[in-house]
Amino acid sequence: DDSLKANQRHYLLKQGERIASVLDMVGEYRKQNSSNEPTKVLDVSPHLLTTALRRHFGDALVINTLGWFDESMLSRDDINEHFQMDLNDSNFEDRWIDCGKHDIVVMGEIFEHLFACPKMTLRYIRTLVSEPNGRVFLQTPNAVAIRNRLKMMLGQNPFEMIEPHRTGHVREYTMRELRSLAKQTGFRVEQEIYDDYVPERGILRLVEKCVPRWQRRMTIVLSPAAG
Repeated sequence: DDSLKANQRHYLLKQGERIASVLDMVGEYRKQNSSNEPTKVLDVSPHLLTTALRRHFGDALVINTLGWFDESMLSRDDINEHFQMDLNDSNFEDRWIDCGKHDIVVMGEIFEHLFACPKMTLRYIRTLVSEPNGRVFLQTPNAVAIRNRLKMMLGQNPFEMIEPHRTGHVREYTMRELRSLAKQTGFRVEQEIYDDYVPERGILRLVEKCVPRWQRRMTIVLSPAAG
C-alpha cells in the first residue's frame, strides 16, 4: 500500500502475519455473531493493527482505542474514539477509565510490556467486554519457547533488562499462566493458539512447528464467564 509511511511498511514486514491473524479472528467473530449493527472493537495500545482493521472492515466496525496514541503509526481518521490512559494505571481501580462495553477487545503484544499486576489489568479489561458473546484476543510471547530454553541452557538470560524508557518486555508468560489468570479474573478460555508470526526459516523453525508449545508467540481467546 503506497499510502503507508516507511515506518509502517517496515513494521508490517515483521508483524504482518500477526496482524492478519487478528483480522481473521475478527472476521470469524462477525460470521458467528451476525448483526446489522457494526461490531464494536477496542484496540488496546493502538498501532498499525488499528489501521489494518479499518482498511479491511471499513464501517462494519466501530473502532475505539485505549492507551497512548502513536501519531506516527496511525491516523485518528481510522478510529471512532480514543481513550487516553497509561495502561500501568490498571493497577489502581480508581484510575480505570470507562470506555463502555465492546464486542471485541484486542491486546496485541501489549501484556508483556506492562508493569501492572496482570490480575488487575485483566480485571479492568473484563469491565470493557460485552456479555455474553464478547471476546478478548490476547497475543503475547511465549516465555518457554524453545529459543528461550536453549539460551538458558547455554547460561544466557533470554529476557530483556528493564530500561528507563520502558519499551522492552517486563514479564513474559506461559500459556498455563494466562489460563490461570483468565479464570481468576472472570474469563472463560475459548481457544489457545501457539504460533510464530515472524517469517523466517531454519532448523528451530521446523522444531517449533513439530512441537507447538515451543513456538515464540501465543494467542489466547477469552470470553466473559457466567456469573
